[in-house]
Amino acid sequence: MNSKEIKNLIQNGEKIDVEFKESKNSLSKDVFDTVCSFNNRNGGHILLGVNDKREIVGVSKEKVDKVIKEFTTAINNSQKMYPPLYLLPETFEIEGKQVIYIRVPEGYQVCRHNGRIWDRSYEGDINITDHSELVYKLYARKQGSYFVNKVYPNLDIDFLDASVIAKTKKMAVSRNKNHVWENMSNEELLRSANLILTDLETKREGITLAAILLFGKDNSIMSVLPQHKTDAIFRVENKDRYDDRDVVITNLIDSYDRLIEFGQKHLNDLFVLDGIVNVNARDRILREIVSNTLAHRDYSSGYPAKMIIDDEKITVENSNLAHGMGALDLQKFEPFPKNPAISKVFREIGLVRMNLVQECEIPTSTHSFIQDKTRYLRREIYSERLFL
Repeated sequence: MNSKEIKNLIQNGEKIDVEFKESKNSLSKDVFDTVCSFNNRNGGHILLGVNDKREIVGVSKEKVDKVIKEFTTAINNSQKMYPPLYLLPETFEIEGKQVIYIRVPEGYQVCRHNGRIWDRSYEGDINITDHSELVYKLYARKQGSYFVNKVYPNLDIDFLDASVIAKTKKMAVSRNKNHVWENMSNEELLRSANLILTDLETKREGITLAAILLFGKDNSIMSVLPQHKTDAIFRVENKDRYDDRDVVITNLIDSYDRLIEFGQKHLNDLFVLDGIVNVNARDRILREIVSNTLAHRDYSSGYPAKMIIDDEKITVENSNLAHGMGALDLQKFEPFPKNPAISKVFREIGLVRMNLVQECEIPTSTHSFIQDKTRYLRREIYSERLFL
């Protein structure tokens, strides 16, 4: 970090990863809440000696050493900040005034300040200690395990729909005639896809939640995940309710087909050239948004997933363990795996091929906007031609 970069941070103002603290004569006490929230979210930059109006007030020269010492002592005290953090404040002279810069990295554990858990939302620090859902999501982001890998030792393969497994096997073999699934039994297929695992606590084997979501009978899914559904809505004439609707509560393989059919029913099939190649813009966009909402949502949440088609756009919403916030930069965006076991099966049968961001750039899509929020993911795809 240098003086020019510090000035750019000040000029751009406070946001989800930038915070200003005046701290002219003493250290602002709420700076530790910000350190905690940055560490729990995606990291960030703290500037001491700058007020909320982006004015450089500076830290008194006589107080700089005291402020830095007080800060470093506090964040290394496990009774105050847990886990203790090792941060190195830097001092810069900007416009003849002293500004202290602190870079807070993203942490690998949940951070607490005085026993309270703080998270970052846009320009503010939020105390989420008493919000069980937000705390759960924070822990889920920090740990390396996945909710859909939950093992059910007391459930066997009979809990699954054999016809859906056979359909999946046929789809895989149609793409690759030498696919290893062709001659496997249902159990062998599930093991090869890591859909039968061992519960590390009980040491017993069982099918996973991912297996139930992918291949389960409808009543089986409802017995382990009653909140599971995708609400497909067509809303053009009746803006307050809907013109057509399909509430999809079946397994993910059949859910994919039903959501695609719903989109095909209500969107135009246009002649579109991608370079010199004729492409089916409607189906390419539908394939990517449907596979994304099914493969990458947070299934632990009760937030209802939706695919809404209106007269100018397709909007898709689902619960999400976000690893960022705000509008996504389509040039720099990199996907983060949410449910690898589900994505693997989708990939084997050809339901995941490209990238939603790439598909948004096909010629018929005149504008695309994808927004990643703290608790759910929202995608909006606009086109002047698909909705005529």
